[in-house]
Amino acid sequence: MFKNSITPKTIVSALILLFLISSADIHAQKAERVDLKQKKSFLKMFKGDVDLHIPTFSHLKAVADNDIASWEQQVFNGEDWVDNNRATYEYNSSRTTITKHLEFFDVDEWLDSGSLSMTHNSEGFPLEIISEFFDFNFIQKFYYSPTGRLDSLTFEEFSSEESYLERVVLNYITEDSIRVVNTYYDEDEGGYVTVEELYFLIKDGNFIEVYDEGDYIDRYIYYDITLDDYLKAFGDEFYFIEMLNDELYDEEIGFVPYMKISLLEDDGIVTAMLTEYYDEFEEMWYEETKNTYTYEDGNIVLDEEAYLNGDELEVAYRTQYTYGATVSVEEEMDKIPAFELLQNYPNPFNPTTQINYNIRNSGDVLLEVYNMIGNKVATLVQSRQGAGEHSVTFNAENLSSGIYYYRLSSAGQMDVRSMTLIK
Repeated sequence: MFKNSITPKTIVSALILLFLISSADIHAQKAERVDLKQKKSFLKMFKGDVDLHIPTFSHLKAVADNDIASWEQQVFNGEDWVDNNRATYEYNSSRTTITKHLEFFDVDEWLDSGSLSMTHNSEGFPLEIISEFFDFNFIQKFYYSPTGRLDSLTFEEFSSEESYLERVVLNYITEDSIRVVNTYYDEDEGGYVTVEELYFLIKDGNFIEVYDEGDYIDRYIYYDITLDDYLKAFGDEFYFIEMLNDELYDEEIGFVPYMKISLLEDDGIVTAMLTEYYDEFEEMWYEETKNTYTYEDGNIVLDEEAYLNGDELEVAYRTQYTYGATVSVEEEMDKIPAFELLQNYPNPFNPTTQINYNIRNSGDVLLEVYNMIGNKVATLVQSRQGAGEHSVTFNAENLSSGIYYYRLSSAGQMDVRSMTLIK
């Protein structure tokens, strides 16, 4: 999770699935293809929390209907069940922000390991994810076009010593096809550098994600869901999505299967989720992991996670859930403006727009504007300012129509938003 161990392709993509592989033969057959799977799904955006289980997202609730209060995970050591990780949830009064406080068990006591907080709008779309783990912080922000569609997101990683900024832009070619450009900020270049491009499309009612880099083509298929549906379910603890991943396109035979997820249901209720990998040499599927769910009063109270051990799946983890979460009481302190970059108004604009922002403490402030390819086109503020609310007018009379990004930096904090110029 340190900067020198992270490549730009890993930032937005987040965590690869972590599977315990006990069969040496299967592991050897898949080794080369697993290395290639370092190119991960764009939709698996969470970062820094190793409890991620796609597609059930053991993280947060995007909506508070299940009212999850806590979960506690235990691991089987071969003889006994021992404590491993646990989390408690806190909702704000409007239920638009959910915070998960994480702990891990060390020898004989529970220790704090960090927190993960997610804020979404009233329609259920994610706006911001903040992860705080030890000395490292991770912030993701989602930006939407005036029509309500996701058009970009940023990822910022920072510690007391270093920082990293990545941006993803979605360009809608048609209503059902999207070109996605992944960039990161390079101080030496003085702007954003493109590191990866991929494509989204809706076909036959399925949402498809395609990486096409010439000698490497990887495709993810999410069944019966659109991008907007996926975003609304982004932090839902138990929103089950059936996904099939085809790996490595072959010109002669097409896509070679790699992994698939199957949902087992009883009267429309998901009772288990099975993950299987394809052995292209034996031309057959191998069961790798299986999550089995136990319900009480319509809620999942137990998730038993089994992994392949020899020829059998054996339960290695179990997670117990409780419900009835704490609702936080907003203090007066929360009303003091914190560091915040607000959406410009009007947006879209022609040719002027107002940009408002807040800074918590007095200090040096830098507000700059960049075009789609990461070139700086304007410096709006570069001075020392006092704490509080500030406003500046941006005149884009000499610029062409398009999407621009404005970035605010102050006291080691940074935020980026997009705006649209239409002439």
